[in-house]
Amino acid sequence: DYGFVSSDNPCNIEMMEIRLLGSPSVALAVYPDGSIDKSAVAMLRQNLATPEELEMAQSRDRNILTKFSSQLSDRNELDVFSLVCSSLDDGAHTASSGAAEAGSDQLVATYLSARAATLRRGIAKILEQFPDLEY
Repeated sequence: DYGFVSSDNPCNIEMMEIRLLGSPSVALAVYPDGSIDKSAVAMLRQNLATPEELEMAQSRDRNILTKFSSQLSDRNELDVFSLVCSSLDDGAHTASSGAAEAGSDQLVATYLSARAATLRRGIAKILEQFPDLEY
């Protein structure tokens, strides 16, 4: 954000776009510690919910801002975080490949390496909660 790149920037937030068929894409922020944006998780919970889960969410909370802020079901939660991890893994792989291909462009290589590291921290943070998660 400030015109320079640091591999250990404690303020580095990486953005990803998660695309879903038949639904709007979801912007996902990954923070330096690997935590992910809770509003993006809520949107994914809603988008991946079955009709029964949507009905259950409607009955437990009518406030659109908080309706999907907590887990709907084990199935939904695993689907959400599996999708997030898969997207983060793809993004980390792309960033690592780009860093390797950057050659002598140190600015690009440093940025992409730091991006890959942040995305991997996101995966690691999710796997702390779901150690057996498949993605």
